[in-house]
Amino acid sequence: MHRSRLELSDMVKGLSLLAMSNPTSPTLTEQNYQAYWIVLEDCDPRMFEAVIKDFMKNGFRFFPSAGEIYKAIERIKKAGEPTAEEAWESIRLKVVMNSQRRLPAKTEYVLRMVGGLERFAQADTNTALPHIKREFVKIYNEIDYIQEDRIALEGVDPKMIKSGAEMLGRPPTNAIEKFLCNLRVITNETVGQ
Repeated sequence: MHRSRLELSDMVKGLSLLAMSNPTSPTLTEQNYQAYWIVLEDCDPRMFEAVIKDFMKNGFRFFPSAGEIYKAIERIKKAGEPTAEEAWESIRLKVVMNSQRRLPAKTEYVLRMVGGLERFAQADTNTALPHIKREFVKIYNEIDYIQEDRIALEGVDPKMIKSGAEMLGRPPTNAIEKFLCNLRVITNETVGQ
């Protein structure tokens, strides 16, 4: 059975093997392992192993930081996600085939942001649909950057983060600003404010 979280012993083993694969690597101490563990403990063990193997196969000039390993794992995760065009095509097929099959979470989320399945299904193919598609593709591609920012803010007290509208000083005017404002609303709900 597949474990969903990396074990400390597996991380130590992987980093030790990585260090041994390159003669210029530093000697890792307990403090080094603790620092790496803070960043990598929630990583998928298979992805961690794949990244370590990749570094070993391709070599490295400097021993990778915990952040570099984490980013490499995130790149593997993203490689499995559909592109914006593929996500759009899956929506089109769902409507055409009247399928009950669920769309990937990110696709569903962005679809809701641009008006939902109903708007998509009712849109005129020649006039409205191209505009909806452009909006969908733009937001779909921008979400990756926003998610990186959210990851960077993990552990920050939500009370210290102003809402998107507070930061803008006005109501949002485009889909990205609306999305950013919605992030704060979600955060408020999760901390019970």
